[in-house]
Amino acid sequence: MKLSTDMTAVMAANWGNQKLRTATEGKIVEQVNSFKYLGGVVEEKGSLNEEVKARIRGAAANWHRVSGVVYDRRLPKKLKSKVYKTVVRPVLLYGTETWAVKAEQLKKLEVMEMKCLRKVVGCTLWDR
Repeated sequence: MKLSTDMTAVMAANWGNQKLRTATEGKIVEQVNSFKYLGGVVEEKGSLNEEVKARIRGAAANWHRVSGVVYDRRLPKKLKSKVYKTVVRPVLLYGTETWAVKAEQLKKLEVMEMKCLRKVVGCTLWDR
């Protein structure tokens, strides 16, 4: 097995500001604070902030792709909600059942979900 040193990075799971000097085949390997693994973002300190941001970005991108359906006033709300449930929500909530989420992270996820649902039913924040 050959290790590609150009595509390899190292991350130290510690709580200090310790820098590692790791070398393979005479080349120093880059140290990173976070990386993507199996679709999720793993951070050095175990935080979920980057993971939540990545999930919201992915859901927003999917939302943008289906905006033609969602903003069409002629389509029924039931169809729009099915599009949301099958295209946007899975990207937003994938893997969340295994997270130890803080209140601020949960709030960000809820804000994104409510923003989408308001568009589906045609409401704004100021509608009561």
